Amino acid sequence: MKNNIGKILLIFVPIVAVLAVMYPSYRASDLDSKLKEYQERAKKAGNTADSIKIMDEFKNTYGEDLESAKKNQLKLGLDLRGGMYVTMEVDVVKLIEESAQRESIDDVFEQVLDKTRE
Repeated sequence: MKNNIGKILLIFVPIVAVLAVMYPSYRASDLDSKLKEYQERAKKAGNTADSIKIMDEFKNTYGEDLESAKKNQLKLGLDLRGGMYVTMEVDVVKLIEESAQRESIDDVFEQVLDKTRE
């Protein structure tokens, strides 16, 4: 039985830790969906005063919880938020000039570079 306690702890402790870390992210997502519901209700309201009242109701009921959950949720890196795009350009003429050995540069080489620039 003592051998099994270690195995059980090895399984359940990480699971509990993951749940504790993920809960604010889940709560933030849940409150975001409630915010969207309140925003839809506010759009459908008859006038501006009713819309403001609906949004104030959300703020009073869930405002602090939403702020706290957003502050403590997992921060997604660029790869999970949509990534990034990098465009690299190479100046071919400059690359050829810099990579050429000094003794191999002659008139023909210069003519080819001039034609390439054009």
